[in-house]
Amino acid sequence: MPMAAWLTSILLISTAFFHITIAQSIREDSTFLQEAKVHAIDLYTRNMRAQSHLFNGSEYIEYNSTSGEHPYYEADWSDGIVFYDGELYERIPLLYDLSTDKLITENANGRPLQLISEKIKYFILNGHTFVYLLENKIKEGFYDLLYNGEIKVYVRRKKALQKQISGTALEATFEVTVRYYILKKENYILVKRKKDVFSALAEHKPELKKFVHENNLRFKRNPEVALTRMAQFYDQISKEP
Repeated sequence: MPMAAWLTSILLISTAFFHITIAQSIREDSTFLQEAKVHAIDLYTRNMRAQSHLFNGSEYIEYNSTSGEHPYYEADWSDGIVFYDGELYERIPLLYDLSTDKLITENANGRPLQLISEKIKYFILNGHTFVYLLENKIKEGFYDLLYNGEIKVYVRRKKALQKQISGTALEATFEVTVRYYILKKENYILVKRKKDVFSALAEHKPELKKFVHENNLRFKRNPEVALTRMAQFYDQISKEP
């Protein structure tokens, strides 16, 4: 190979290696910067929490499970969002106690803290938005907002501790209660079965029945999906001229 061609080949290989090294370095720097950014946001959030009004609740004692039972929406702590006392807090450790209808977080020392419900406008946990309703028309407390349109769909979730003797042992379980509501023109309508939805949205009952049949919606099998889809469809056809 002529010298000039050989030098050209070496130069091309060196240049390619240089670009690969630089690209790798940029990727590493980018990863480092992203991790640093996440860490900085997390540190800032923790510092803000330590100086905020978030810790004006009362001490909470976590339930001690004996056989896997628990009173919570989710068994383990999860990072969530809460709008509390006029301020928004993100990436906050949360635990929702369905037996007491209380939202739990951690104080600056990592100890469980029960927040004041009346100061919570809403919180988001595992993709679900829970709003605090304080009205005469419905029982006060947290409701899972399934659909937020011209009409709204809410779910009220509760757990009640049940104890029974099995042989010589005392067994504890939690009975789960789930109630669905449609809010329409300031009226909360309890929904126990599919026909209650048709009754609540009677002005479009024929269209809704057809929609449910064509989309194979099964209220008993999955009421949350069925209710949400029906509410969306109702809002859609209500807007049509």
